Amino acid sequence: MHCKSVQTVGHIALKQEENQEAALLQTVAMLSTLLTALEVRFRTSERRAGRDPSDQEEPLVAKAYLGEGVADLEDLLMQLSTSAAITANHDEDYIVAAVRRFDDLMMLNQAGVLLQSIHQRLLSLYPAVREALVEEARLLQHLQREVSDSGEEVYRDRLVRFVERGLALTNSIHRELLGRR
Repeated sequence: MHCKSVQTVGHIALKQEENQEAALLQTVAMLSTLLTALEVRFRTSERRAGRDPSDQEEPLVAKAYLGEGVADLEDLLMQLSTSAAITANHDEDYIVAAVRRFDDLMMLNQAGVLLQSIHQRLLSLYPAVREALVEEARLLQHLQREVSDSGEEVYRDRLVRFVERGLALTNSIHRELLGRR
C-alpha cells in the first residue's frame, strides 16, 4: 500500500510540472501573438499617417527620430545587459529561465525594429554621416537575429556582444549626430 501512495504522489508531482510547462507555453504563445498583432497595428497606423519607413526623410526629421530611437534602444540594451548579468550569476528554475529567455527575445525583437528604423534614418542622412556608422547599424540587425536564434550554449556570450556593440553604436550616434556625450 505504501508503494502505491508513493507512486501516486510522484504521479501528481509530474502532472503538476507538466501542467506548469503547458501553461507557460500557452502563455508565451498568447503573448507572442499579441505582440505580433500590436506590431502590425503600429506599422499600419504609421503608413496610414503617411510615414513610410523606406522613404528618405529630411535631415531634421531623421535627427529628431534618432534622438528618440537611440534613447529607446539604450533602454532596451541596459535591460538586456542586466538580464545577461543575472543569467550568468544564478542557476534558475526551468520556468524562470524560460520566462527570462522569452522576455529577452521580446526585447531583442524590439531592438531589431529600432535598429531597422535607426539604420533607415542614418541612410537618410548619408553622406553627412560616416558610412561605417550606417554599416554598423545594419550589421547589428544581423547580430540581433543571430542572438535571437542562438542555442543556450552560446546565447549569453552573443547577447553580451550585441549589447556592447549596440551601446558603442548609440554612443557614436550621440557624439556625431546629436551633439551629446
